[in-house]
Order: sequence, then structure tokens, then C-alpha cells
Amino acid sequence: MSTPRCFTYRDGNILVTQHQRMGTLLDLVNLTKNADKQIIEPIAIYLTAELLGLLEILHSMKIVHADIKPDNFLIRHTPSTRVESSLQLIDFGKAIDLVLESDQTSETETSSGGRQGKYHLDYFGIAGSAYCLLFGKYIEVSTAKNRWVVKGQFKRWWQVKMWTQFFDDMLNPKGEEKECLPSLLKWRQRLLNLFTESDELRIGLTRARETIEMKYLEKWRRCAL
Repeated sequence: MSTPRCFTYRDGNILVTQHQRMGTLLDLVNLTKNADKQIIEPIAIYLTAELLGLLEILHSMKIVHADIKPDNFLIRHTPSTRVESSLQLIDFGKAIDLVLESDQTSETETSSGGRQGKYHLDYFGIAGSAYCLLFGKYIEVSTAKNRWVVKGQFKRWWQVKMWTQFFDDMLNPKGEEKECLPSLLKWRQRLLNLFTESDELRIGLTRARETIEMKYLEKWRRCAL
């Protein structure tokens, strides 16, 4: 992602990037949710892994987005067709610069680590985006045995054990400090490893690419009429 222009104002900034004609991640979900059911999980795994990579980069710069949701990711190109990420994170209106905030806090607050507990704000958004990719709708949660769990039945052919642990990690962090949160990079690698372990997932991802390209071509042809 590049930002060729930036307009700076007293109370905010505007970053200008290239227009992405494929729309948002939510648009992609709506376009494909009634397609072949066998492509749903492979594309969910792949895009969740991409999403985790983007958030890890953002967090490494001590920035919390604080509004992670499918609407705030643009699709740059058909997923898994290029080396670079197919997702572009947008809408930093609620973002928190932890370095800037720490400069504004007292020495006592900083030394106590009171400003380090905001990374967890993005973890619910990660869970919500993955849920939307799987179920085609915004996340719904409930509680079971004093832990947050997602509503909805995983398909029997999905990676049920993996998804159960993933949502448990994202929704029930051990604490708010960064060191208490699950590693985004480890989860990213675990998701990507599934494609080397499962022929079915690799085939499903290939079919997902073909389906996505076909659906967008149909959409653009309709718009051109």
C-alpha cells in the first residue's frame, strides 16, 4: 500500500491512496457467500492470515487501529494471486498512536504500563472479520463457562478444533498488555501451514480464486450495461 498524498490539518489528516475497484472485504463476502460452499473456509483461512500480518506490522509500530472490521479492508487484487497482500487497511479515524499517547502521560502512568493495554482492542476486530468470512455476517457472541464464544455451528469439514482455539484466543486474552495477548505471527503461520498440510484446502483456494474473479467480472459487466 502506498499513500502518494497526505493532507494535514489542525485536527486530523487525510491519506489518499489508489481507488480499489474490488471494494471492501465485506463486499467480497457478500459476493461469494452463496457460491460453492467448499471455497468458504480456504479463502477465510487465507485472508485471515493476511489480516493478521497487517495487524502485526501496525502493532510493531505501536499503533492500534481500534476499528477493525470487514468494512475497513479494501481488496487490492484477487487473493493469493500475488506475493503482496491483497488487503489494504483503511479508516484510521479511531487509531491510537501509543508513542504519542505515552509522551502525553505522566511519568507515573508510563512506568506503570497503563498505556500498553490497548492492543487488545484490535483482537475482537480480528475475530469479527474471520467470523464474517466464515459465516457471511457480522460476529455474534455469547458466554459459556465464563468465556466468550462465537455463535454459529462450524461445518463438520472445517478445521473445527483450530477455529475453536482461534476464536477463544482472540476473544479471551489473558490480559490487556501486549505480552499477554496471543501472537499474531504465530497464528498467521499456523493458518498458512494448513495449505501445505491439506490438498483439499489448496484445491479449495484455487477454486476460490476462480470464483472470485468470475463473480467480479459478472458484477463489472452488469455495471457497464
